Amino acid sequence: MARRRRSKPLEEEKPIYTEKIPLSLMPRKLLRGKKWNMFENLGRFVSLFLIFMAVLSLLYGLKIEYILIFLIGAVLLFYVTEFVSPDAQRTIRPIRIYKSGLLVYTTSFERLIGKKSYLTPDDLKGIKVRRMNIQTDAGAQILPTHLTFVLSSGMRIKMGRRNCTELQTIISMLNDLGIKEI
Repeated sequence: MARRRRSKPLEEEKPIYTEKIPLSLMPRKLLRGKKWNMFENLGRFVSLFLIFMAVLSLLYGLKIEYILIFLIGAVLLFYVTEFVSPDAQRTIRPIRIYKSGLLVYTTSFERLIGKKSYLTPDDLKGIKVRRMNIQTDAGAQILPTHLTFVLSSGMRIKMGRRNCTELQTIISMLNDLGIKEI
């Protein structure tokens, strides 16, 4: 049987700008990229297994303490894999800017709750930039360090700490696209 090919216009279009992430901002040295993805998937599987064990404990009438332990473990694993880890992943994933929008890292759970990977100027209300007083060769300067995208729906996508010079370039390119700072 012949395989059906899907057209992927975003992959065919080349980005105008791709951010370069310095190694100094990488949070992990050992588990990075696909290895960390497999570790996250293992956490999701264990979380589902703990929920299954809580249901079995409830059906077989075990003590309530066991059920609570299973459920607390499942909630903690879910929180780590779906909220803490994506923030660290976004720090090491580059922002890609296209003519019609930008591409950022989002997990499948975030896409399920309404956060998109590809953001157009219509999807965004604006950006929030956190600036810090940083000592450079030219002296102390107030430079951007953190970036957050504010969606039209009110949700936020925190991009984490970024390189100051890269972030200045990204902010100016987003201004050219019509995405302003809030």
